[in-house]
Amino acid sequence: MRISSLLLVVFLSFSCTSSNDIPEYCAAVDYFTTSLYIKITDQDGTNLIENETYISNYINLEFRDLTIKNAVDPNKNLISFLIFGEEGNNTLKINLAETDSDILILNLSTSTNECNHTFYTLNKVTYQDISLSIEKLNNNYYITIVK
Repeated sequence: MRISSLLLVVFLSFSCTSSNDIPEYCAAVDYFTTSLYIKITDQDGTNLIENETYISNYINLEFRDLTIKNAVDPNKNLISFLIFGEEGNNTLKINLAETDSDILILNLSTSTNECNHTFYTLNKVTYQDISLSIEKLNNNYYITIVK
């Protein structure tokens, strides 16, 4: 038992160091992620998820080859999307109901730090050829779509 534990520790020690160029402290740093929160409202500003015009359990996102289910943050009644993608324009499809969907174009830029972690900046969001206002709070982005 002790020998196998020792071999496991030795294996993990050597397998975790893939490059001498990456500083040792990188393994101990906890990196945050950036999310996009999307509020869906009517012309009067009423949250259409909160009033159940759109049922949160049915809302999903399509991004690249992924379908993201349970995309609504139940505490906020906002659609939540963890930002990632390619530099430039990325298409995010929001399926609100069986016959109702919206397309957002997310313009992203990326940067990489000394620990080789990629960070995403949301530069612009386009909805129906209109550039939406982006609010940033606590490293997250917020937009509102008026239906």
